[in-house]
Amino acid sequence: MTTPPPAPPSRGRVRRDDPPAPAPSDEPEAPRRGLTVGLLPFVLGVLGLVLVSLVVLLVYLSGRDEPEPAATYTSAATDVDAITGAPTVTLTPASSGHVMTVEIAYDGAAEDDRYRVVVMSGRPQGDPDATEFDFSRGVTLAPGVSQYRVSITSGVRLCAQARVVRGAAESAWSSTKCEVQR
Repeated sequence: MTTPPPAPPSRGRVRRDDPPAPAPSDEPEAPRRGLTVGLLPFVLGVLGLVLVSLVVLLVYLSGRDEPEPAATYTSAATDVDAITGAPTVTLTPASSGHVMTVEIAYDGAAEDDRYRVVVMSGRPQGDPDATEFDFSRGVTLAPGVSQYRVSITSGVRLCAQARVVRGAAESAWSSTKCEVQR
């Protein structure tokens, strides 16, 4: 049995009973396919996704405690204070300045009635019935007030609708009236 040749001198102490270092391979190691992730990070990632999903679900469901109430109108058969008919709207451009007055009238007006007014401005030409009001932006006037003034520039068409509000009851919307500011 022959003994291996002595190792070249090194700068540190080497024990003779240390196993020899593995020989470098001439062939490169085959690349691994896919992402290698340890088990703990994988499990923590899945648990994190589940937790975030539950929080989003709870937030979504907490906003839906009550269903949206359906729009209801009071009729004369069910309420003594029912409002029948609709008010009439008149638009009057100011002779000078840039103000148009919306005047509302209702024949069966009570002392505490209020008027809810919606206005929309647009081009001076066009179909006066082609109006799409944003009813959420309407203005409710104080009791006893039947005029609403709107600042508007010359040449702009203003359209308006109104309804009577009496307590929780509301009338139908008036017909649409449009006028061009001169």
